[in-house]
Amino acid sequence: MSVCSEQSSPIEDGWKSESAADLPFCFGCEFEVMIRPKTTSGLPLPPDAASVSQQRRFNFRLLDSIARVMIGIGLESAVFDAAEQEKPDYSKWNMMLDGSLSKRHISDGFYPVEIVSPVLVADAMWAKKIDLLWSTLHQYFEFRKDTSCGFHVHISFREGHYTIGQLRNVAKAVAF
Repeated sequence: MSVCSEQSSPIEDGWKSESAADLPFCFGCEFEVMIRPKTTSGLPLPPDAASVSQQRRFNFRLLDSIARVMIGIGLESAVFDAAEQEKPDYSKWNMMLDGSLSKRHISDGFYPVEIVSPVLVADAMWAKKIDLLWSTLHQYFEFRKDTSCGFHVHISFREGHYTIGQLRNVAKAVAF
């Protein structure tokens, strides 16, 4: 069985693949963002004079809140804490801290968060899952752009390995 074997989830029951010609690869996304709960989220911000440890505890409550919202829409999710776990479970969405993100927006209530997707199959459903993620998060949270924010994608074949020619084509696709 492949690392990116298809896994059923409640959300897939309503979204059947529309294409018999699914692409032969899987991928995972990592989104690094600044996020603040909306007042309607029920998650109050820490006081302005919060200590670093209070801010860190709030950041983990924020991660938990994001995971609960995602679970509520059928996207299996968890909070990953590198201090307590060896590696994330890539069969579900993972919310985590990211040390590469700027902390300068915390004073405005925007906290650094990394959202890591499960391994996704490049089929007709992957875009719907990503769209559902963002449309739902925008209902409960606000986002701020910053030069430290970004995203990247990891790609793998569904089965087997890349040949040198295929790797060359991937490199060309990324470069152009």
